[in-house]
Amino acid sequence: MYESIDEQQDLDKNTPLKISFSKILERSFGILRDNNVDKMKIIWALTGLNDAAIKILNILSHSDLSVLDIASKIGKSRSWTQKLLTILFKHGFIERTWISQQQKYLYRISSKEKIFTTLKIILDIVYREIRIVLSKQI
Repeated sequence: MYESIDEQQDLDKNTPLKISFSKILERSFGILRDNNVDKMKIIWALTGLNDAAIKILNILSHSDLSVLDIASKIGKSRSWTQKLLTILFKHGFIERTWISQQQKYLYRISSKEKIFTTLKIILDIVYREIRIVLSKQI
């Protein structure tokens, strides 16, 4: 179900995660046919996050973990996992706390308010784009 974004597509510069309007619609209408829609599928559809990023969010919704713990759980390298964590952190999906005794960050899922704010921005952009498309057809 969760597929990665096509790297070559023209991405909308205004969306927080640089996903195109058409890809958001494609993914959103795709999950409408699914009888088992959960919060991770909705986030996947609206953000363009790939399978590994969604897995990270799902894992962090249960416990706070270090990059090495997350990498082992998703079966990816530490550096690749760190890149995904940086994207998720930058867009407000996760938070991190520096543990000085262990010299590492612990990552956790952000508050519902932060995630809601990011998703609201995306939905506002989608709504604006739908209005533009529909106004051109009238």
